[in-house]
Amino acid sequence: MVKTVGKIHLRGAEQYKAFIEERLLKNDTPISGTIARNSFALFSRRNNDVVQSKDNEKIAELKSDCSLYSKLYIANQTTEGNLEEFFKHENEKFPPSLAEGGKLRQAKKSALL
Repeated sequence: MVKTVGKIHLRGAEQYKAFIEERLLKNDTPISGTIARNSFALFSRRNNDVVQSKDNEKIAELKSDCSLYSKLYIANQTTEGNLEEFFKHENEKFPPSLAEGGKLRQAKKSALL
């Protein structure tokens, strides 16, 4: 990490020097021109964190579904309801076929075909 911070400092100094030279001394590039973005490992987001958080969300969603179905099943037994009639209806806030984690699934048009 210390090496990365050193590289960031050196890269920043190089970019500053190039900015001054190109825009102020040589007038090759307009001052309003865009500056290239840097992506160093220190500041970039790790893909593993995203995967783990999605896995954790999915586990939490499954646990809440299990809890919901067990409560509804017990409530149905105590009221002597019909289980076939009970499972005919949607029992979730968001249908799993259309939503994931309470948000609509994103898909490409080709995937829908």
